Amino acid sequence: MNFRDSCQSNENNSLWLEVTVTTAGILAFTITPNSTSISEDYDFFIFGPNTTCGNLGPTIRCSTTNPSSSGQANNLTGLSTTETDNFEGPGPAGNSFVSAINAAAGDTYFIVIDRPIGNSPFSLTWTGNAQFAEAPESDTNNNGQVLDLTDCDSLAPFNDGQTPFDLDVNTPLMIGSQNNVAVAYYESESDANIAVNALSSPYISTANGQTIYATITNTTTGCFSIQEFQLFITSQPTISASPNLVACDDSSNNGIETFNLNAQNNTVLGSQNPTDFNITYHVNQLDADGNLNPLASPYTNTSNPQTIFVRMEDAINSACYATAPFDLIVNNLPIITSIPDYPICDDNTDGFYVFNLTSQDGNIINGQANVSVSYYESDADANSNINAIANPTNYTNITASTQVIYVRLGSTISSCFSISSFEIIVNPLPLVTPIPRLRSL
Repeated sequence: MNFRDSCQSNENNSLWLEVTVTTAGILAFTITPNSTSISEDYDFFIFGPNTTCGNLGPTIRCSTTNPSSSGQANNLTGLSTTETDNFEGPGPAGNSFVSAINAAAGDTYFIVIDRPIGNSPFSLTWTGNAQFAEAPESDTNNNGQVLDLTDCDSLAPFNDGQTPFDLDVNTPLMIGSQNNVAVAYYESESDANIAVNALSSPYISTANGQTIYATITNTTTGCFSIQEFQLFITSQPTISASPNLVACDDSSNNGIETFNLNAQNNTVLGSQNPTDFNITYHVNQLDADGNLNPLASPYTNTSNPQTIFVRMEDAINSACYATAPFDLIVNNLPIITSIPDYPICDDNTDGFYVFNLTSQDGNIINGQANVSVSYYESDADANSNINAIANPTNYTNITASTQVIYVRLGSTISSCFSISSFEIIVNPLPLVTPIPRLRSL
């Protein structure tokens, strides 16, 4: 910078502002540090009017007065209509304020604000009546729309705070009906202020809850405002397991049965909280991805086997979901045709006899493959597959004369089975009536 008179100083922590006057008037301002400490020292320098960064010319106003050295009651500085000097400082010289500027419409000025001592931020208040072009504001400030973006963690490795976001979806929301306005996105407020390192879209976030800074810039005047919003990441749902659902056919053995799809829910969720997710079932991957045509439960299969797709989505963010296939399988039911009773003659007239129950195996199996036969003394035991008769080849009835034997015909390749019964019967031997001896005369 080219300094004049007593304003000579060096840049330390500076901010450059370019302002264009749209309505003529007095250009005046006050710089107020956030801290009231008298040791906070702000200086400023003004160039113009209508100079360029490459050819600034000399300063037309500046103050490098130190408020502590000059015995000031506060640490404010700026342009004032009550001052007559244009330059003051450095150190104890001056009172931190210099004269205001009579600015014409169209005049452009560079204001350099520097902080040689201290670390407090500041605010700048315009106190004159010169008017500037207003910076465009995000239209969401007026219509109440929220700019925060939420997306699913779709980029492995998961749960690391990194996932793609389409920042550009916010552009039309911020522009609204404004004309000659452009929007750009930045990772930091400092980048946004100096328009460097603009982000491209889609943008891969760096942390869950990351703040993005958007500039809304008037492309004619260059004035801009900054709008903040955050990026939130929803964890990817995890389908714990999706085993096949298997059912046994009825006696028709047509491969069609009714399935309770919702019986899969707990298995799909695993240890995850069921209130955090919605679970639906679909006939193909396309429907599962689009959450289309969810199936009602219970559901009757249309083919055997039939592949079903489960969709597990976040209850808040439906775009965050996982899918997995499983099969509906209908196994054939072993069929038992009518089993003939098993009669035998009583040889000792007590109603009990030793039976070889396995002699009924051929009638029960009837040529079917992959089946096994077991015998029981009660229907409950047969259905529960407990207490099978240990030695069916040498079984003595426990009820005299007539007893029901229960048969379980089970598949050896599935859990399907059928139950039937027959009677074992101990028939009494016919009684022989003695014939009296006849004597011939």
